[in-house]
Amino acid sequence: PGDEPGHHPRIAAIAGLPENQRVAIVLRRYEGMPYEEIAKVLKTSVPAVKSIIFRARSALKESLKRYL
Repeated sequence: PGDEPGHHPRIAAIAGLPENQRVAIVLRRYEGMPYEEIAKVLKTSVPAVKSIIFRARSALKESLKRYL
């Protein structure tokens, strides 16, 4: 029961992100994918990917601040 995604604040926070932010964060942080490849997956530009990841990280910091 303790291993279910809802029981891990970080996983729950990532799951709560908008889809493009969630995909970008997972591909960058957990898959180690370069910005250029993420841009292809999301069908956008590299600067847009960097902005998406910045917004996602900001949202994650805000939602996880009570655990930090």
